[in-house]
Amino acid sequence: MDRFSSLLLAAACGLPLAASAGADDTMTSDRPDVVESSQVVGKGRLQLETSLQWERDRTDGATVRTLTMPTLLRIGLGETMELRFETDGRTIEHAGGATMAGYADTSVGIKWHTADQDGATPSLGWLLHADLPGGSKAFRDVAADRGGTQAVFDTGVTWLVTNDIQLDAAVSRGLNRRTPDLGIGLGLSVRR
Repeated sequence: MDRFSSLLLAAACGLPLAASAGADDTMTSDRPDVVESSQVVGKGRLQLETSLQWERDRTDGATVRTLTMPTLLRIGLGETMELRFETDGRTIEHAGGATMAGYADTSVGIKWHTADQDGATPSLGWLLHADLPGGSKAFRDVAADRGGTQAVFDTGVTWLVTNDIQLDAAVSRGLNRRTPDLGIGLGLSVRR
């Protein structure tokens, strides 16, 4: 689906360290959209965010359909920092009568929540991750194969079943040739 392949590394000296995981203890997931929340899961918390994602890409008369299972595991290291493991998981691709199946690469990262929203001042977090080429050979570094800028319009809905369970659905539309034409996803996020 979406690769967040830009590395954010910044000198953050002087930023406030008093930010918290959320005063009301309602789960905040990084699903189902392109942009992650600045919030972290909180010290000692585990949060699993997973989905079933279908994409269709028509380029130069060829149609490729891909089914993936994007998954993000978030582990609270402190009230302002979390460890993250993310993958597109099991991947099945149908193209031109042929089918390839395997596993996508995994990325490892950290998120640091540095400031809560205060009036008109937005909440702020930093995300740093590295993509590790550990997936099936056919699916390694798929994002780099597309090259250049990807442009997408997406929309989604979420339903907070309880403070620790969220269901979601999303639809995306590619806006250029480097982005899949259509994507549909259904997701589940759980926290303990």
